[in-house]
Amino acid sequence: MTITSLNIADGSVTKQKWPRARRKYIIAPVILVIVIVILVLAFTTNVFSKKTHGVLVPPNPTKPLPPSASTLHVMDKGAICADGPPCAEIGKEILMKGGSAVDATIAAMFCNGIVTMQSMGLGGGFLMTVYIKEEKKAYSLNAKEKAPINAKMELYDDATKSKNGPLAIGVPGELKGYWTAYKKFGKLPWKDLIQPTIELCERGYNMTRHQHDSLSKTNLHNDSNLMSWFKDKDGTFKKVGSKIVPTKLCKTLRLIATNGGNDLYNGTLSKMLVEDIEEIGGIITKEDLLKYEAQWQQPISVTFNNEDRLFSAPPPGSGVLLGLILNILDGYNFTRASIDGVNNTVLTLHRMIEAFKYGYAKRTELGDTDYNELSRLLSDLTSKSYAEDIRRKISDNSTSYEPKDYGAVFYSSEDHGTAHLSILAPNGDAVSITSSVNI
Repeated sequence: MTITSLNIADGSVTKQKWPRARRKYIIAPVILVIVIVILVLAFTTNVFSKKTHGVLVPPNPTKPLPPSASTLHVMDKGAICADGPPCAEIGKEILMKGGSAVDATIAAMFCNGIVTMQSMGLGGGFLMTVYIKEEKKAYSLNAKEKAPINAKMELYDDATKSKNGPLAIGVPGELKGYWTAYKKFGKLPWKDLIQPTIELCERGYNMTRHQHDSLSKTNLHNDSNLMSWFKDKDGTFKKVGSKIVPTKLCKTLRLIATNGGNDLYNGTLSKMLVEDIEEIGGIITKEDLLKYEAQWQQPISVTFNNEDRLFSAPPPGSGVLLGLILNILDGYNFTRASIDGVNNTVLTLHRMIEAFKYGYAKRTELGDTDYNELSRLLSDLTSKSYAEDIRRKISDNSTSYEPKDYGAVFYSSEDHGTAHLSILAPNGDAVSITSSVNI
């Protein structure tokens, strides 16, 4: 069987052979909704499919692009959608070696932490949802950063200290999360998941426009180590497309490959990290790292009229809002006729936009379930009756620019700076993971 890989970033198509033993599988319909929204966000998509389409989308546009003209891709062996152009390819190779969906996710995320380090990496944290087809069960893993033990309110009288500088550093959960997921669902040797990224790191990668624009406009210029990677000898910021070789990060990855995912929490890297943070005035201690644990949680579950189900990480993740939005739209019973002609299309888009407004307004009420009582709110947001009540409020003839008209309780500033990866494996397992370093 030939597996075709289409890279949307450069339009290239490659073919590889897949072992006969992996021919048969059915992608569970329950999983497809997880990646619907994600697919339009990624720079790179690798598709295992018999049907391919020639698509060329510039990976680094200098101006905002119009809506994508990409055609629908029919995927009958699996799919990987990643931010970093080389990372989907790395994940694909892991799947072709017999790795699990979680193996491929970890491998691709290590890569993302290099080529999209402006958005995510070892110093951050993530939320992951895993679906195991054989069990017909979903799992959610919370590996978000936590406040250090010594974080006291009086240290943050100046609000900027919680956003910038050494006191803003949280206890990282990224690597512990990878290790926790690997221990439960991993199949291949740990080293095999990191080696492709080590090789990429040591030979260097080409800086994307997104990375250039993100890092050249931040206060990271005060970080001499980071800027040694991104500035030329004359002190000017490197241009888009320049080769970046983050030497020290490559060495860190080698230690992790050899010592395992706990090394940052109770090993060689733990000691080095605490010393580095203390040197710049941070408050993370050895005890913070020793006590950190990623947490398995019950995922949010929403069932729609056609019996498809959405699984997502609970708060502080916002997947429950996607469930609310889809529940609102589910009641409209959209068909092909809903986008037949200008009038029908405009009405359908209006209803979708209004549903997103109502859904996003509830985001201001979400928080960390470890510190906030959210059971009543979550019950409402996942219920059919609550969605029906909102749908009745949507007028087909009017809209509003006021957040309060949609139920927003607090002001929510625009945020950004995350990376996402979605995987559908050949056996029907799936992973959705969102990671951030919160800058």
